Amino acid sequence: MAERLREAIGALRIPLADGGEASFTVSAGVCGGGERLGVEELLKRADAALYEAKRAGRDRCLAFVSDMSEDAGAALTKEET
Repeated sequence: MAERLREAIGALRIPLADGGEASFTVSAGVCGGGERLGVEELLKRADAALYEAKRAGRDRCLAFVSDMSEDAGAALTKEET
């Protein structure tokens, strides 16, 4: 779902008064395990994945991998999961 949202936002073009157009990119971090984790931990893991997405070049969605350390920016790209 995050990847579809990223693609949809990336496809938007907003006309500007000077004849140009504005476009957008999105980075997102996601995680699973909500049935076992509290909201604080879910947000912490999603945040770690988000910052890894930005470090990896932006305009991407990364999923947190629960068996890796958050401090290491443990995330994989959608294509790697």
